[in-house]
Parts: sequence; C-alpha cells; structure tokens
Amino acid sequence: MVYPGPKIKLALVLAAALTLLIICVWRSHATEDEEESPAGPIIAVLSREGEVFQIPLERFLTGVVAAEMPASFQEEALAAQAVAARTYILASLAAGGRHKDAVVCCDPACCQAWRDPTELAEADREKVASAVAATAGLALYYDGKLAETPFCSCCGGRTESAAAVWGGERPWLVSVDCPYCGHAPRFASCRMFDLEEAAALLSCGPEELRQMKLLGYSGGGRVDKVELGGRVLTGREVRSALGLDSAAFAWLIQGGRIMVATVGFGHGVGLCQYGADGMAAAGYDCRQILARYYPGCETGKAYSYSICPLTAAIVKKAFFMLL
Repeated sequence: MVYPGPKIKLALVLAAALTLLIICVWRSHATEDEEESPAGPIIAVLSREGEVFQIPLERFLTGVVAAEMPASFQEEALAAQAVAARTYILASLAAGGRHKDAVVCCDPACCQAWRDPTELAEADREKVASAVAATAGLALYYDGKLAETPFCSCCGGRTESAAAVWGGERPWLVSVDCPYCGHAPRFASCRMFDLEEAAALLSCGPEELRQMKLLGYSGGGRVDKVELGGRVLTGREVRSALGLDSAAFAWLIQGGRIMVATVGFGHGVGLCQYGADGMAAAGYDCRQILARYYPGCETGKAYSYSICPLTAAIVKKAFFMLL
C-alpha cells in the first residue's frame, strides 16, 4: 500500500479545512430555508410600501409562491408555480429590472405578489419552501432565451393566447385546453346590475346597452369585441368596466336588470393555477404541467450553487502548491 507523503496529507487537510470553513460561514449567515436550498443571487425588491430591500432570489421566491398560490395545493403544482415565478424574476433581472431601483415589486397588479413566509403555519411554510427547493435554479426557456411566463388563477377550461390579450405572438403562449380547473371556487360566477348602473359604468345609455352586440370571440373563448352605442369595445374593456372575473362572459337583460355570467378568473394566459393543481392531483409532475401551459418551452438550470468556482480554485491551488 502506498501512503501519501507529508505534503499531500497537509494539502488534503488544508483543502478539507477550507471547505469546512466556507460551509460553516455560509450556514452561519443562512436562514433555515436557505440551508435547504441555494439562496440564488441577491435582488432588489420594491415593497408595497415603496421601500426597496435586498433579498436572495430563492428566499424571495418562497414568499412569492406563498402569496400567489394556496399552500394547500399539490406539491407539484407549487413547484410549477415556483419555476414560472422564478423565470419571471430572472427575465426581469436580465432586462435590468422593472423598476428604477428594483428588479421587481410586490404588487401583483404590476409584478408578483409576496408575503413573509413566517406568516404561514409551519407545515405550510415547509411545504412551500420544499417546492421552491426542489426546483432551485430551474427556469423556462424558449429557443434558448428566458420565456415570458404569465399565470392566472383559473382559465375556465381553456387558456388564452398572449396575442389576444396583449397583442404580439408568443409561440409558447397560445390557447390550450385545460380540463383540470373545474374545482376552482371562481370557475363560474354571475353578477347582477341595474341597467342604469351598468350603462353608467360602460359610458352609454340604458337603451344603448340593450342593443349591445357581440362581434366575435377570441381563440380562447373570451369575448373579443362588442359593439355598444356606436363604439367598438374589447372584451377586456367590458370586463374592466364592470369588474368581471374574466372576459369569457355572456349577458342577459330582463326588465331593468342585466345579468352577466363569466367563466374563469383572470386574464387566462399561461399557467392556470387551479389547472396545475388539478393536473398534479391527476398524477402529473412539475415538468409535465409546465409543458402543457407553456408548450415548446424547455426547463433548464439558470444557476447552481454547490461550490463556487473561486472556492474550488483556491482549494486546487493550495493542493498543488504543497505537492
């Protein structure tokens, strides 16, 4: 048997000591959740109160998933949400940030919702953190570039294309069938208005509202356009004016009242959150869920934190210097 010489043994001891020191220092500054998964790059985030704070991306992401999706959802659905949300943050980072001094904000109407994970019950916090950790560094790409990854609460049975909602084709944001979101509490809803109230909201007269005419549907089954009082309005404009759950609506006027029925909740583009939960319950995993709602996209590691290159170089140099 050949035993290592003194220099080799010293080099091995030094390498082990350096590695142990780095791990100990990192752990001393890490939170419990960060010890379980890579922390990711530090990002600047704009709070709802208008203050900018610095936070590791993966730690921030745990709060995003906790705010955007119920912790009661299936774990594979939470994992899919984590990948979609991470991709959004990374794309924002690559673009130089969506705000002057911050990569993203905590306003769901602008970027993504966020809540402090410590507000969750311990079991829920661990479940969400586990879903984030299981997908650490994973993002969605289309043709080698970070994809745009919007999501909605419930698509109502069929997602919508980005072109129909925002204009401009995105090959991975097209309308797809979704038979998995029927358990959503707001899968279907109905609102009643006094005719005069609804007419005022739509800036027209009651008699003009009685004559409102459907001009067509989008590929995802939403109202594309209507004719109202000599104007052409989009389904999204009607939805916004009346405060409807979605642009997939139909109406019925009886006497002095108008009833508006809707299907789905949200814009309907990209990941259907309740659909993801339904798919996960049916046995589909995170990647299969993402492949359905972002067809043509591929998952890939945006970053990986096992041991940094600088640490590896120091250990390697120390080893050879002592040979």
